[in-house]
Amino acid sequence: MTSSRSAVVALVGISVFAVPAWAVDVYLNGVLITGVRGQEFENARVTLDADGNVHIHAPQYSVERQDTVDRGPAGQDHASSSDSVTPVRPRSDPQPPPPEGGRGLSRRYWLVAQASAPGMVQYRITVEINGRLVRTFDDSNVPAAPIEVTSYLRRGANTVNIVAEKTTNGERRSESSRHWLRVVISDGHIEGQSVVIDSPRLIFTRNAAQTDQVSRDFDLDAE
Repeated sequence: MTSSRSAVVALVGISVFAVPAWAVDVYLNGVLITGVRGQEFENARVTLDADGNVHIHAPQYSVERQDTVDRGPAGQDHASSSDSVTPVRPRSDPQPPPPEGGRGLSRRYWLVAQASAPGMVQYRITVEINGRLVRTFDDSNVPAAPIEVTSYLRRGANTVNIVAEKTTNGERRSESSRHWLRVVISDGHIEGQSVVIDSPRLIFTRNAAQTDQVSRDFDLDAE
């Protein structure tokens, strides 16, 4: 998986920095970003259209702009290389699960995020299951409801990767271990309009006293 990801990033880098010579445009999820520099996109698909324009398909990313936005061809937003565009960042909203996976499972599985003091832990969490992005969120904006992840799993052994990045930006809001952020993956069931968590299979916790960057793989056996 590492070699594939590196290839994608390399292709993006070549395309973006070669724009002046090739006189082509670069799009991210349909938004024109020609001229934007210094970005890397993971889990992305890159295609070239008939005119040689580069199209980066990465639903987990979005373009954040300030008030000044140029208009590209056919009325499309144009993200220029000026200060009117901030760096591309992972989306905080959930992405739809892939169609494959979940076959043969007798149970349903859910991801639950909890924070004792939202915004105080200052960690960004990224969860991948079997190499597929499930969700990226900050502890100030944890998912309000459980996220079903059955579709990401297969019967038997699965790998869950959780990355935790400290995001203080030079200012610690808390150093207390009583302020924590927790991620749980569990099988469960639905009762009425509520999800009932039955048996937690994975628990990952960070607190405000911690500052290290973590990338950890967990084994999850799905039934």
